[in-house]
Amino acid sequence: MLNSLFERLILDRVRSMGSSDMSSCYSDVQVLVQIITEPLAWHSLIIQACTRSSLPSGKKKKKNQHSDQLSSSPISQAIKDSIQLLCSTIQDVSNWLLNQLNNPEDGQVEGFLTTLKRDGNAAGPGQILGVLESFIASSEESEVGNRIFQALKSWNTADTARKTVMAQQRVLREFLQICESKRKLLETLKQQMSHV
Repeated sequence: MLNSLFERLILDRVRSMGSSDMSSCYSDVQVLVQIITEPLAWHSLIIQACTRSSLPSGKKKKKNQHSDQLSSSPISQAIKDSIQLLCSTIQDVSNWLLNQLNNPEDGQVEGFLTTLKRDGNAAGPGQILGVLESFIASSEESEVGNRIFQALKSWNTADTARKTVMAQQRVLREFLQICESKRKLLETLKQQMSHV
């Protein structure tokens, strides 16, 4: 049940995001990060504990008998199936992240600005951007002082969008490292279980 739940939750998010840029699906990415770093991590720990308890110990003769019994046991097969499914699911997330990271930065900045302008009439970042731009355009040096006025005039929407996209890319790279770390752990468990 847990395997199918994780697969459905994660893959539904990845499919719904498709080739969308990060700015239009940031909330989906946040949910993915939460699922993979919390409940899936606990599930992996349980699988790891089950794997360790399944591995034979003791004399060689006992190992062979133990191994024969475990390789055909339902729990052993359930562990192997869980590991395989989680590896595959995490790989799908990693592939989506790699696609996002390989998108040209200029295209991502343009997509981010388009999203902000499209959402300009709604509540959120687009509306905040509109308020900032109109405030900067109408501000007078006598109202805010020379230092603040110069800082306001140096503010640029495109530069801010680029910095935001770069920050998003950093988040995606860190998330990719988390996914790869979890996948490597599961691959190690898969190898251990192949000897059972």
